[in-house]
Amino acid sequence: MTTRKYLAAALCIYSCPAASETFHNELTLLSGYNESENRIWESDVWVESIGYTYYFKPVDNKRGLLTEAAFLDKASSVTSVMTHGSQEYRTKPLYPVEDFTNSTNQINLSGRAIVLEKWILDFEYADYLSDESKENQKLSFSSGLYIVDYSTLLLSVSRSRIDFENSENLDLDSIAINSKTLFQLDSGQTVRLLGAFSRIKQEDFDAQKELSISLTFFPNKLLGIGTDYKRNKNDDIEHNVYAAFVDYFFTSKLNIEARYSHSESDDAGQLESDQMSLMFSGRF
Repeated sequence: MTTRKYLAAALCIYSCPAASETFHNELTLLSGYNESENRIWESDVWVESIGYTYYFKPVDNKRGLLTEAAFLDKASSVTSVMTHGSQEYRTKPLYPVEDFTNSTNQINLSGRAIVLEKWILDFEYADYLSDESKENQKLSFSSGLYIVDYSTLLLSVSRSRIDFENSENLDLDSIAINSKTLFQLDSGQTVRLLGAFSRIKQEDFDAQKELSISLTFFPNKLLGIGTDYKRNKNDDIEHNVYAAFVDYFFTSKLNIEARYSHSESDDAGQLESDQMSLMFSGRF
């Protein structure tokens, strides 16, 4: 087979209609940059990650939105994500704090089981290492159901532990309610609504309460335009995150998502940050 024929066969895997109806695997690549500032320091953060998902049955792309193919097809799966981050912190004049750098590595393992086409069981394990702490581990479990074929409701519980070099360990326990609903409009367009409310408890401190909402408009099954909002409140300190994103499928198997977010906090440090990221995914 000539080089041209090899190239044509490879391209057909991702673009030919007959080969695009189902997939078992999904590979994602993400690159992000975050710029933060408060009264004492400024920081630059670079993040890269790679993820892989295996679906235990062929996922049908023809059920509706391509980005929600696995959700609509009620597919069980396992996912692994590896993330590396590097940070540079620069202190502002008049503050007696030295500049410093930090690097992080994180591994996430998660899975979803769909039982009897209705019940949902999720798990996630995360292991996070950085120069500033020995280890940060998180374990979470979720259970819920498909209320209807296009709407789910889940209850989640999780525990996180942070091991510091020179201080006591920090334990965080949380409980959350999560929902997802797809609304099919008469014009053939779709609206996706995500909502979550969680309560995070740390020993000897008041519980944090976090609310997040995401709204996405899909004029067709290839394109999504959305916005996110997250609010975290604890001890009269409020942290808000605002985001906008575009999700687009070039073909039924090749996708790109561009995202921008801005966050701000009203604590004594008055932290503000801006983050941009690009994520590419391929299905096969």
